[in-house]
Amino acid sequence: MAEKKWAPVQSTFLLPPDTGQFYAAGEWNGACMDCHVTQGRSRFVAGSKFDSQVSEFGLACEACHGEGGEHIAANRNPLRRFALHLTGGADATIANPARMPGPQSALVCGQCHSIWAFSGMADKIAWNRSGTKFQPGEAELAQRWVVQPGGTDHPAQRAMLQETNPHFFGDRFWGDGMVRVTGRELNGTMASPCYKGGPASPVMRCIRPAARRGRSRPGRRTS
Repeated sequence: MAEKKWAPVQSTFLLPPDTGQFYAAGEWNGACMDCHVTQGRSRFVAGSKFDSQVSEFGLACEACHGEGGEHIAANRNPLRRFALHLTGGADATIANPARMPGPQSALVCGQCHSIWAFSGMADKIAWNRSGTKFQPGEAELAQRWVVQPGGTDHPAQRAMLQETNPHFFGDRFWGDGMVRVTGRELNGTMASPCYKGGPASPVMRCIRPAARRGRSRPGRRTS
């Protein structure tokens, strides 16, 4: 970045020296843009040709907060904004991961920061044509599922992964189940007892919960 030079993508990953050509033409359209843009649609044409479209390059507000049209319209009123500011109340017109239950909050980040797979070919085609249907605040990924090693969920999808890519699990997880690749924190988070929660265990999340407004007492912290 400092030198303002392009680098071959092959040189930006730590790979065995005999890997050969790691990325093919169109790879960005078929894989990278799934997470590195907001509402990307790869719109495959043929061969290595794509008619790719994005709502915004990079991650914009709506990637983590959902559709913002209603939020923008409602908050054109400064009195509404000021009232919410004074009371600390939640704004129902926008998704706020800091106010969500732990699993839903973590999934906002985990929609990309996880090892996932499409639920089926129809879902993959729909994603490529129209983009993700997942909205922040939902309890599960739409069109996809978070892949954990050694699980018994999604048996048909697991069998398909094993058939089409026998190295899928070995390339992504160590033998003890730990993720081998970076940027996939949700998989490890979901396996933690702190994430699963319980009466004596708060649910772990990726971000700090929203603070409640109130007067603090000496020697006591407000959350």
